[in-house]
Amino acid sequence: IKCNGNIQLNKVLLKLKEDKRTFENVNGNLFLRNSEAGIKGGALKIGNTDIKIDGVFGNIYNYLNGNGNLQTEVYIESKHLNIEDIGTTSKEQKIIDGRVYAIPNDITGSIRLIVGSLRYEKHQFDNLIGKMEIQSRRLHFSQLSFVNAEALISGAMVIEEKLPEIFTITAQVASQNLKFKQMFKEWDNFKQTVISDANISGRAELNLYFHAPFDLRTGVILKSIDARLDLKVYDGHLKNVLGFRDITESLKTKSGKLVLGTKNIETLEKKLSDVSFKTLENSILIHDGKIEIPKMLISSSALNLEISGTHTFENAIDYNFIFNFRDLLNKEKNTEFGEIIDDGTGLRIFMRMHGTLDNPI
Repeated sequence: IKCNGNIQLNKVLLKLKEDKRTFENVNGNLFLRNSEAGIKGGALKIGNTDIKIDGVFGNIYNYLNGNGNLQTEVYIESKHLNIEDIGTTSKEQKIIDGRVYAIPNDITGSIRLIVGSLRYEKHQFDNLIGKMEIQSRRLHFSQLSFVNAEALISGAMVIEEKLPEIFTITAQVASQNLKFKQMFKEWDNFKQTVISDANISGRAELNLYFHAPFDLRTGVILKSIDARLDLKVYDGHLKNVLGFRDITESLKTKSGKLVLGTKNIETLEKKLSDVSFKTLENSILIHDGKIEIPKMLISSSALNLEISGTHTFENAIDYNFIFNFRDLLNKEKNTEFGEIIDDGTGLRIFMRMHGTLDNPI
């Protein structure tokens, strides 16, 4: 069968059965040309989402008869796009209905995206520009850039749906001006309480490789994350960090006061409560359900501190801290054991904090 024709849509209201969405102000010129269909100047509104679309869809007759894939070449633009608006059912309804594939297996082609503001749950991504290729339940964003928490982030990403509503996400992204305070606040302090947006500030350059499964209902499966974050921090500031407070509290024992001196412990407590540094560079690894921090030096005018350790997603911790004893000598040089003399050998104090975050040893 061959058919050619045009349909002009003007402010059409469309509602499909068993579909929560209402398509409002549907405009555009639909055309049918042999086995090819397309839309020019298409526009519609779904909830708070506005969409403009131009594109061509090939092999439509075989696709509708179940004998082939739909071939697409589409351009989509939106000022405001809310992911929840464009789903056929609500998140709650998906759970009731059971798992079904979200990415089609019979559509191939490419989609170019320009989105002014994209919202997913309570997260916002601005100025999103990307090119996506779709094939066999696989989305490949070969070009992707967006702004999140005031940071411009760019890179590439692949999303594959190997089981219904279970995705594998692989991404390689970079940013030159990530701001810690805004990023921690945007992402709920990454579901931890060690360092919050109230404790940290500074900016960073980063390169991130990330690979993890993602459940459409519950989010990223934390224990299966495999990631490497190469990080360079500028003008960093750590204030009132809970872990640093635990260090000084552990020194306030009778033996600690005898060896170090009460005023020296107070000096250390004050310095660790507000640590500023110009630069810091390190690579952070995430694998086997834990975050691994290789040894890094925080060098500030007040204190030089080396940190390394591991931290699981169940909040089991094993950290090592090293600091120079001479950094404490400006307050008290006499202890119960006698006078403390700096002989220039650079005496260092080693500490380990392990156990759990709620009950550190």
